[in-house]
Amino acid sequence: MKNLYKILFTEKFFILLFIMFSYNKVNSQQYITWTAVSGGNSIGGAFGGSNTVTGTLIGGINNVVFDSPALNQGNLIVTGASTFSTLGPNQNDPSDNLTFTFSVPVFITRYNMADIDQSIGTWDDSFGFAGVNFTNNPSPTSTNCTATLGGVIATVNNGGFASWFCSNAAVNNFSINYAATGGATHAALHYSIQVLVPPTIDPICLNDIPIDLNTIIVGNTIIGTWNPLTIDTSISGSFIYTFTPNTGQAIQCPIPVTVTILPSNAPGCCQNDLNLINPLNNVNNLSMPIIGIRHREAINSIIASNIVSIGDNAANNGVVYHAGNFVDLMPGFDAINGSQFVAYPEGCSNNYVYRNQNSSISNQLTLNNSTSRKVSNDVLLYPNPSNSIINIVAVDKNIISLVITSLESRVVLNKTVGTSSCEIDVSSFLNGIYLITIQTNDGKTIVKKFIKN
Repeated sequence: MKNLYKILFTEKFFILLFIMFSYNKVNSQQYITWTAVSGGNSIGGAFGGSNTVTGTLIGGINNVVFDSPALNQGNLIVTGASTFSTLGPNQNDPSDNLTFTFSVPVFITRYNMADIDQSIGTWDDSFGFAGVNFTNNPSPTSTNCTATLGGVIATVNNGGFASWFCSNAAVNNFSINYAATGGATHAALHYSIQVLVPPTIDPICLNDIPIDLNTIIVGNTIIGTWNPLTIDTSISGSFIYTFTPNTGQAIQCPIPVTVTILPSNAPGCCQNDLNLINPLNNVNNLSMPIIGIRHREAINSIIASNIVSIGDNAANNGVVYHAGNFVDLMPGFDAINGSQFVAYPEGCSNNYVYRNQNSSISNQLTLNNSTSRKVSNDVLLYPNPSNSIINIVAVDKNIISLVITSLESRVVLNKTVGTSSCEIDVSSFLNGIYLITIQTNDGKTIVKKFIKN
């Protein structure tokens, strides 16, 4: 059964909150700048502007000395405040369970450790990582020691050095843990850490125009490619887009970024107008997701020419459309036998109730097993909010007169109309909320609210 109705809704006043989604870019791919300290069991540093990091010896001994720059640079790649060292009395363990805590999730793009020593009977250094997994691209490098993805062990005398690259995920903290060999410990170690704050992309609404991934700055203008190349906003959910630096860039770590596509009825995502066409709701399957399929809403209007074939009469489990001004069921719309469909006056509330055919709510259309009830006509006001012109349209009746008042009951316009529609210039009105009291030729008084912005 084909149905062609325009459903004009009694306007309910609500304040619309529009959330503009965008993306944030943090330009940070650099060594941490450490703050010089002397003694104690922790050292602080900063990166990427206001971001902070703390290195703390969990259960460390108080006579350990932290220094930045590192006392003995060795072959730490970089020097100065980007390095620090721990120094304790021989046979003590100044970096046992040294934990780094970051204020934001970061990728460890390079982690260096120097002075990894083997000296029989004095200290034999061996360390493992906790809370971070490094990739094998590129592989860890080392001299005078053996480095693996999970840690390092000294193999030759003094001065061992190791470097790890590319954590496989962003971390908020990780630690290195000293493992004593034959009861011996170490006396000193030297460190530098390079981090990258991954770009973050704020949630995007379903079917919105996505941002161009190529406009996102990764690190200090690292050049590379994205996979996938473009963001798909046609399906809601969370998806991973991976940035891979080109060969020869300062880093080689692939950086995964999560992109969340919100359903159309998520807060801040409700569209002004929806145009629903097939394929949509054209399979009789109650397991279809409610968000974005069975339940749709719009600020102003929904124009539908799709097929509704979902329903469960016992459970009233059907399709619900609601919009602030009207739903227009165009040729091609069909609620087939056994399905359920209802439309009623409500703007973007993220709230859906299947109201049955005997509901006391006026101005709604219910289709159930191909039966229908035409809703009563009303008066349409649009656009709302407006800063210039508003249109007032009555269907199958004339507007006799209208009065516009402020919330303080001050009359700002008193107008005789005598036709089914009129146009009002509100550009000279002060910004705020107004009431429009409309008298129609069938003896009704209708009150509308609108916002002048």
